[in-house]
Amino acid sequence: QENVRVVASDAMNEKGAVVWVRPDGTEENFSLVEYESIKPSKGILRRKELSINWKETFTAIRAIELTATSSPALTHIRVGVDNTSAVSVINRGSITWCPTLDSRLTKLREFLDRKKITFSAHYVPGVDQVADERSRGKASTQEKGKAFLRCMDYIVPSLWERITKKSRSE
Repeated sequence: QENVRVVASDAMNEKGAVVWVRPDGTEENFSLVEYESIKPSKGILRRKELSINWKETFTAIRAIELTATSSPALTHIRVGVDNTSAVSVINRGSITWCPTLDSRLTKLREFLDRKKITFSAHYVPGVDQVADERSRGKASTQEKGKAFLRCMDYIVPSLWERITKKSRSE
């Protein structure tokens, strides 16, 4: 029996947001994520480590960490993100452009392997991103939650099927 948990993550300038969504599209819970300070490499902070890609990736990793430690009997965690770089990093399981995040993702992957939990990230357009409201300090809406779930359950898998069929035919 598969026990999948769906979570949304979004990043803004000062903080990120993680939103857990019920099957009916209503918000179950949310958490604001503070960005951790980064240890400089060779005395300077790299620009990429402070970029929106870094923030979105960090928030998605935190979403998976928080979900894995707060939800019993999970088999899979699906995180919806409106940043394709973060989606790629999470699904690849490694980060070449940021050793700090790569180390964190590696530790997370090892922890989840021991618990036999898999995870994946899926692109959700910002307009349908339920965590977007929370990252901006606003209340989340049920309509956005339903749109988010439609993306996660229908649009994303059908897009994935089209991509894999296309790559097989080439």
